[in-house]
This record gives sequence, structure tokens and C-alpha cells, in this order.
Amino acid sequence: MIREPVVSGLFYNNGPDTLSKEIENCFLNKDLGPGKIPNLSVKSQSKDYSKIYGAVVPHAGYIYSGALASNSYYELVENGFPETFIILSPNHTGECSSNISIFNEGYWKTPFGNVNVDS
Repeated sequence: MIREPVVSGLFYNNGPDTLSKEIENCFLNKDLGPGKIPNLSVKSQSKDYSKIYGAVVPHAGYIYSGALASNSYYELVENGFPETFIILSPNHTGECSSNISIFNEGYWKTPFGNVNVDS
């Protein structure tokens, strides 16, 4: 199963170079973001994770909420970047009775390449 990027090019840039720069600018935003890029070092990749068990992150287009969202991602990286993420999101399609959406098999297609789902 392939999870297509439904709003690529609308809510965020669809080219990897321009998208990378857009995300970098969210982190560098000193008013709403952390004001710096997180350091994905060997320490942050260790299995000695911090006490972060989850994050509620806004997901409007990067232009609207990217800098604010980058605070959560900054803390995840700096405090022990996990190997696996569980992504729960609102069901915007209305195609089933659940209000929550989970994509549990296949891969997510992104401007940076495909990301396999750890089912």
C-alpha cells in the first residue's frame, strides 16, 4: 500500500531542496520555533531515551504552523531520537466511521523518498 502525499505542493513544497530549506527555516524561526537546527548526534540516537512519550503537533501547512511544530521535533531529536514513531492523525477524508487515521502497512511517499511503515 502506498500513502500518497495528498497536499504536496499545496501545504508544503514538493521538491526536496525547496522543502528542506522550508523545514530548516521553521527550525531557525526565533519567534515561534527553537531558533536553531537540532543536532542528530550519536548521543541523540542512543537507546537511552528521555521521558518524551508523545507529542501533539500542529499539522497545518508549514507556512502556518511549521515553526511552532518544529519545537516538538527539536525536542525529540535532542532528547533521544526513537527508531519508530506511531503517527495518529485526524481522519480528514470522512471515508470511515473513525475520527482517527492510522496507516499501518506499506510506505509513505514523500518528496524526500519513500518511508517504509514498521508494521
